[in-house]
Amino acid sequence: MAARVTVALVAVVVLSWLGVGLRDARLHANGVAALRASNQPAELRRAERALRRAALLNPDTRPDLDRGLALASQHRFRAAIAVVEDVVRREPDNLVAWGVLSVFARGRDPEALERALAARRRLDPRGARSSLGRYGSASASTMPASTTAGRVTAGSCQSQSIDA
Repeated sequence: MAARVTVALVAVVVLSWLGVGLRDARLHANGVAALRASNQPAELRRAERALRRAALLNPDTRPDLDRGLALASQHRFRAAIAVVEDVVRREPDNLVAWGVLSVFARGRDPEALERALAARRRLDPRGARSSLGRYGSASASTMPASTTAGRVTAGSCQSQSIDA
């Protein structure tokens, strides 16, 4: 009898964890879709809310990085930098996060930019040298974001370079 109760309790915990994970995945997908769909303030706020909620009990940092994109798309760069800095505090070896931070910090936060560039050189000495141009611009091959006519957008950009 005790074994059945234990199995039932474990099953409830596992199913609850899976439910939270599915919810987080759905919210992340909705947030990214809203971020890609429009540059309208209401859609960007909706994307930001969905991405914030998608981070609940989620070890993946992509919702946070995409939330940074949503904030940057609203020209809320200080908040975007703060979100990405939280990611690099939790994952100091996350090359993508350091690249995103370097783009957001450029021209806005020289100290964060220098930390990001130093971390990129430390984590990927060859890649950082080849992807950093004369002005320290980051290559899109290490980033989940691109800039298009000054607008930060979510999505993959394999061969474009990013100059923020």
